[in-house]
Amino acid sequence: MRVRTVIVLVASASMWAAPVRATVPPPVPVDSVPLEQSEDPAVIAPSPITVPSAVTTLPEGCAPAVEPQIVFVGTVLRVSGTVAVYRVEQVRAGADLGGELGVEYGSDAQFLSSGATYLVGAESDAQTGVLSSKVREERLLFGGDAVLGETDTAASCPTFEDPIRTLNVDGSEIPSGVLVGITENLWRYVLVIALSVL
Repeated sequence: MRVRTVIVLVASASMWAAPVRATVPPPVPVDSVPLEQSEDPAVIAPSPITVPSAVTTLPEGCAPAVEPQIVFVGTVLRVSGTVAVYRVEQVRAGADLGGELGVEYGSDAQFLSSGATYLVGAESDAQTGVLSSKVREERLLFGGDAVLGETDTAASCPTFEDPIRTLNVDGSEIPSGVLVGITENLWRYVLVIALSVL
């Protein structure tokens, strides 16, 4: 009987006892790092890095840098007139436009060699859609805008390197001087001069 009384008392005490509440752990601040992280690299999310010195604000009245539509490494298949046709080996930036691309160079096409591999930054003409690039750096004649007084502003504008260029794969410039090509045909020039003297 005593055992029954004890069981009945324990059962009734548990019914009348205060309800049990689950405890919630305190919230973890968002910027804190948990002590244990998973070893799986896919689980660890990289934190964004902001370098304040890398953010550039252009002064008022300054033009932003020109961006190429595509930057690729390509091998010249053929040069006809002012157009070079490339087999695209690797796209570095921009949309992949296909296996072969024609790029308009104007008179700069004479400096490209069939079979050679180049790093090409090209822009697309807004009206025709034709890709164009250049080998030679544009030179300002007679002081450029300074002669006209167009640079007389309170803000000094930054200068940007022209990305619409074709370079060797290592980033060096393609030889484009006046005497380029003479060494290949030097014997012809010597022969012409010798015959004209005789």
